[in-house]
Amino acid sequence: RFYIFSYRFFMSTTPLPSAMDLLKTAKAHVMKRGKFFMAIVAVPAAVYTVASILFAMGPVTSVAGGILMIVGLVLYAYSSVALVLGMEQESMTDWRAAYSAARGKIVPYIWSSILVGIVAFIGTLLLILPGIYLSILLGFYTFASILEGKRGWDAAQRSKELVKGRWWQVFGRWFVIGLVIMVVYAIIVGIAGAIDETYLLPVVDFVI
Repeated sequence: RFYIFSYRFFMSTTPLPSAMDLLKTAKAHVMKRGKFFMAIVAVPAAVYTVASILFAMGPVTSVAGGILMIVGLVLYAYSSVALVLGMEQESMTDWRAAYSAARGKIVPYIWSSILVGIVAFIGTLLLILPGIYLSILLGFYTFASILEGKRGWDAAQRSKELVKGRWWQVFGRWFVIGLVIMVVYAIIVGIAGAIDETYLLPVVDFVI
């Protein structure tokens, strides 16, 4: 939710708030519509949970776990689009409506994701810094693809337009939120490890 609020502010002429202000706004929104968001991620999260359990049970069931992981990846892409649409359309309250709206946007989203991922990967191969630079520059491609209907390179170009001249603003805010996510993740991983429930870690990765 933090990222879509960033996108909204970059789309407007309003000065971009601090990372913590964006995080507080996102938190309030999630607290208000949390059940709706959780309903969207419930199916892919359940698939990841079952797949993780199958992997933990041994080599015999790991094949089925691998198949479920692939299914989970597809559902993850589906739910990602549904989440963005649900977040943007605050009047939407039914998770099924979010998935229905996402149906025609899955392929453009996946295509844009692959393209941006390749570009960022090439930048990382050259040096770490170019990879970071490109990742920030193309960071809004998801919203350009889903909300503006941009496809492939057009989504990347749209993200570049939004970030141009404000790269450090985006980097600073995303760096802060990244640290917050890392702390939360470390706490959850520590708890999962302490109770010997490490098979849940892929599910934690998905939800976070």
